[in-house]
Amino acid sequence: MGDLVFCTPPEKYHKDCIHGVTKGPGVKLMVWGCIWGRNKGPLIPIFEKSVNRWVYIRVLEGGLVDVHQEVYDTLSNPVFQQDNAKIHTAKDTMAWFEEHNIQVMTWSANLLDMNPIDYVW
Repeated sequence: MGDLVFCTPPEKYHKDCIHGVTKGPGVKLMVWGCIWGRNKGPLIPIFEKSVNRWVYIRVLEGGLVDVHQEVYDTLSNPVFQQDNAKIHTAKDTMAWFEEHNIQVMTWSANLLDMNPIDYVW
């Protein structure tokens, strides 16, 4: 994975700072990411065309377990936040969280604008 690149406000729309996107068929990549405090966890690429609870659990195993341990070592009692997508609240997913001793915040479906990760990436 490459380094992050930050642009200054005047560079925001500079042609070298913009990567065009075409509508319709083309290359698309879904990623999973997380934040904690002023830190960003890894971006995990998801190559499947759709994500079900099993794909989501596999992504959590590849990304969240190590981040959760780091946060736990730093803050001692982290709480994981996610929205109420069906794959996030599926019985198998919630069982996975319980098995890994990861506390999940109860999150109202009506609080979508309060999701902090929307303002990070």
